[in-house]
Amino acid sequence: MCMRAKFLVLAACAAILVSIPFSAPGLEALSNRQLSRITAQSGLNLEAAQGLFYLSAVGVGFSDVGTVDPWGTPLGVDGYLHGDLGGIFTLDTEFALDIGNFLEPDPILVQDDAGGSIPVLRSLDHPLNHRPMLFLSQTEGGIQGDFRIADLTIWDHGAGAEEVLGDLSVSGLALSSTRLALFAPPGGTGIRILAGGVVVAETIRFSTLSPENDLLVSGLMLGSSFSGTPLPEDNLGNSPIDTRSWALENGSFNLGNPCYYNDILGVPDLEPTALPLSVDVAGDREVGPATCLVINAPMEGSLRIKSVSANGFDLGPMAIDGLRLYKNVIEFPGRGIGH
Repeated sequence: MCMRAKFLVLAACAAILVSIPFSAPGLEALSNRQLSRITAQSGLNLEAAQGLFYLSAVGVGFSDVGTVDPWGTPLGVDGYLHGDLGGIFTLDTEFALDIGNFLEPDPILVQDDAGGSIPVLRSLDHPLNHRPMLFLSQTEGGIQGDFRIADLTIWDHGAGAEEVLGDLSVSGLALSSTRLALFAPPGGTGIRILAGGVVVAETIRFSTLSPENDLLVSGLMLGSSFSGTPLPEDNLGNSPIDTRSWALENGSFNLGNPCYYNDILGVPDLEPTALPLSVDVAGDREVGPATCLVINAPMEGSLRIKSVSANGFDLGPMAIDGLRLYKNVIEFPGRGIGH
């Protein structure tokens, strides 16, 4: 074949290739039928290696719309609390994201005193078994950072003016072993949450306009339990507490008690109760058709603080071990508890 013939053949092939319509790569929305054919075996694994996360927000706060006094008279100006938020965090961690049914394979063994003097050993299933949940857990590494809420400001109804409280700053914050589970209550509204983690903060400082009112918390630790020198059981001891010996022993501090068993003497107990952190929108049946956000935050774990100082005085360390709180109701804007 001569050179001219070869050139004509190549030109014809190129023309054919150019005429073929190629689709550009991009994201496409899938139909419900297409989505139904997609399955996942074990969720998603997310990794952040030496990542930086900046946080900045101006004018973040809460407003109490329609504020009234204890007698139900409008105060004229809505109450509020707001400030400017800023922070920086480093992420060197791995996360696992999954959607599935909660399943605790090991049974819960309890001593039921319904039989009187002879306890009955019962084997019960976990109350959250087979409940659909969204899981997010931290498998490796941790999150470290600092943040600050500047110019915390409130409306003082008594003075009829705005008042600046000060600045709140947290430095040396570290999160590890964090986990989160979200699910809906059966047959109801709202959301239920199980969360846990190990939290360490080097300093928490609240700076006011009057330095003598400043508060400094040093060496905050939240976890399941700690080892080291315990605090004395009374206030008569003069020996210094070696807070340097305090160290996390095991486990995490939990928001929401995943399992609670209340044994009542003489009453047969059939199953334990789960007390997750709950977030609901509710109305007040006593005051009227007021609507508020109701949060019940049960928690369990231990708290250690190496030093608390205020007004230039070192108030010493603090330890709360074996905390188990079943009811902790927080409301926004609040329905006047005790009205």
